[in-house]
Amino acid sequence: MKRSRLYLTLPFLLALQIDLASAATLRATQSPAQSPDDAENNDGSYTNNAPTQLTVKLSRSTRHRAKGSQEGAIIPLVGVGVGNSPHHKIPFILASALSSKTNKQTDNNFEDLHYRLVDTSHTDSALEVLVGRSLSRLLSSEGKGKSSPSSGTRDEYHLLIKIHHTHLGYERTMLSIQNSLSDILPGFSSNSGTSSSSSTIDFRVHAVIQYPRCYDSFFMSETYKKSPNFPVKHSSCREEEDALDAATKSVGPSPLIDTENAWRRSWRALEELYHHGTLESIGVSNFGPFDMKSLYEISTEGPHIYQGSLRTLLMEEVMIEELIRHGVHYQCTDAASAV
Repeated sequence: MKRSRLYLTLPFLLALQIDLASAATLRATQSPAQSPDDAENNDGSYTNNAPTQLTVKLSRSTRHRAKGSQEGAIIPLVGVGVGNSPHHKIPFILASALSSKTNKQTDNNFEDLHYRLVDTSHTDSALEVLVGRSLSRLLSSEGKGKSSPSSGTRDEYHLLIKIHHTHLGYERTMLSIQNSLSDILPGFSSNSGTSSSSSTIDFRVHAVIQYPRCYDSFFMSETYKKSPNFPVKHSSCREEEDALDAATKSVGPSPLIDTENAWRRSWRALEELYHHGTLESIGVSNFGPFDMKSLYEISTEGPHIYQGSLRTLLMEEVMIEELIRHGVHYQCTDAASAV
């Protein structure tokens, strides 16, 4: 019975997630024509046998949409998160999730989808370095044998990075983004994303404020206690702040000094990076209704993304309705594990 319930629930969750994203316009896109997966027909035309990629078009702020600004960015509807994964498992997880070589072609000529979105975390810089190395090795091997850059065929991957509560505030958020990009994508170039050494792979970067402020209760949670990405455990926000490296402390004031406005200054930093072209989209996670209301009032762009749990998706009806009304795409971070 449990297995049947799971099979019934997962399609419901996907349908529900798609329905919530309808305010942003869903579309399915395919790989460009004449890719290595294409087959030539007798009449000289090509049939695309590459997997269909289900994506969502993120809404722009109504303030900017009224000025005729360009449409919102595209982001995959489904991705893989490694923020709480043990370090030694990350290369295997990414290889299994991203590599098209692991997908076996079936009799009906349909190939399983391979993920194009990786969700990571800045809670431990060693994790982001490992993600970067894993992506580099994986995509370098994937790129061998693919068409040359002159053919116009390019694979696009999306990275979602986080601003941890220790890096709230304008200056610390700028530092957090800089560190994440240098760790994961050392060759990152703003405006046009970054390309792999083979020049056939593009990366698009999305950023999310992970928490509006630090909570002492966070350090008592089982998620924190069991997470491998906090090698040194702390018991309070103040203890964690005191243990920060000197570089982080020197770049900007502690977010504990002004817990109500630190995240607002972080949002200004994200808006600047978005308008500069460094970030494809910006958003928040774990914000309650009150903080979301404040964000709607002060933002000049976005939020494009809200990350939350399955419980929030199903229980916080008023907040979800507001997200839909503002065209915010909801990403459920625990859809599979919570079922």
